[in-house]
Order: sequence, then C-alpha cells, then structure tokens
Amino acid sequence: MATPQTEPSPGQETSSPQLTLKSYITSDMVATTLFNLRLITIVCAFIYLLSTFGLIGVGFAYSCYLNAFLTAFLTFSVRLYQRKNQQGISFFSKQMYLLAGSEDSGHYMIYTLFYYNQAPMSIYLIPPFLYAIMFTVTYTNGLIPFLPASLQRVLSRLNDLIAQKQQDLRRYIAYAEVFMVFVVISNVLSGQMFFLAPLFHYNFLKWRYQSLRNPSVRVAFSDLRVAMEYLAAHPKCPQFVSTILRKIVSFISALAPSQHMRREA
Repeated sequence: MATPQTEPSPGQETSSPQLTLKSYITSDMVATTLFNLRLITIVCAFIYLLSTFGLIGVGFAYSCYLNAFLTAFLTFSVRLYQRKNQQGISFFSKQMYLLAGSEDSGHYMIYTLFYYNQAPMSIYLIPPFLYAIMFTVTYTNGLIPFLPASLQRVLSRLNDLIAQKQQDLRRYIAYAEVFMVFVVISNVLSGQMFFLAPLFHYNFLKWRYQSLRNPSVRVAFSDLRVAMEYLAAHPKCPQFVSTILRKIVSFISALAPSQHMRREA
C-alpha cells in the first residue's frame, strides 16, 4: 500500500510528484474498498449494540445488524480471494477448499454467512466488529497526513491505542467464540436455531483452534483448562464439583484436534 511522502525541504528536488489524498485513495482500490467495508461493519455493529440500551429503533437496528454481517462477509471474501491469487489456486479445486479451511479469512467468511441467517445476538457481532476495528489501523495511518492537525492527533492516539491492545482484542474475540457455544445450545433448546447449529460452531472452533496465524483460541482453551484444574484441586472445592470439573476438562480435551493435543502433551 502506498504511503504518503514527506515534503521536500526548500530547494530540494524530488523525482516523484507529491502524493495527494486522491492519489492515496486510488493507488490501491482493493485496500480502499476493504477499509470502507470495515468502516460500515463498525458503524452498523455499533448502532446495533446501542439498540440494546433502547436508544435505536428495533427495525433500524436489525437492518444494521444484517448489514454488519454482510459487509464483514464481503471483507473476508475479498481477503480469501487475495490469498487464492497469491498462491495461484483455481477457484473450483480441492486446494481452494483446503485454503478456505486453513485461512482465518475463510473461517470468518463461513462464520458471517452462517450467523447472518440466525436470530440476532450481540455476541455474534463481537468477532467481525473487533476485527474490523483492528484492521482499519494500517489504512487510517496512511490517511493521517491529509487530515487537519486536530484530527491527526486524535486519530494517531486512537490508532496507537488499538495497536497496543491488539492482543487483548484477539483474546476477547477468542473468549467470545468459546462462550458462544452456550448461547448456541440455549438458542437450540429454545427453538431459535436448528439442532445442527452446535455442530457447526464446534467445527468453527476446531478451525480457529488449528489456526496457524492466530493462536488466541488455543490460548483461551489453555487458560480455561488451567483455571478449571486449579478450582478442581482447591482444598475447599466440594468433591462432586471437583469431579464434574475434571470430567468437563477431559471431555473438552478429547474434542480438541489430535495434532495440537500431541503438540501440547
């Protein structure tokens, strides 16, 4: 992605024209499109979250909810398409299927498509909302030199804060994805989701657990396992509670992908 050039000092010659806001935006239209899609995701998700406090009408909030998922789906689809082109893979091939199962963008493309069609829940929006926030930083850093000085300071501080908190944001996303299991099961029991929905989310968690780029879900499961084992071993923990906790740990560990279980053993 192009970055703004510094102004030459007086009398200094320059071999290339000074970059303008228009040329920055048009220099990489794919990046600009992704930025706009993520911006729409952020705004729509934020509006829907405001509706939980009764500040937004239900109809408009639901429309924003759908638009947040739709733009997130388009964003992840473009990112997967870029990965496909980088590796020279044919769209209708086994390699493309394997790529979609191994790339984070493929995981979330399927995730957003699935939850787009489910009864709206705020927790479902957390992954696309927070990822949209994280991945706007690079593009907005390039926009800063073209903004008024007051906005430059605000945006620079905001971008620095997001960059510093990226690991925390990834951790929040991972925990949301893990605890979403209980929401999905509850919705199935109440008739709001079809009975195979937990199976889809289990497979989604398996993909996230195996992610090579982002180990946050593995870290989340490891943290939860340590916490539950600590509680089970605590002297004040009742025996039946300790037994239940250990059985839960054993059950969840048995569901984890085998290659990662061997690696951690």
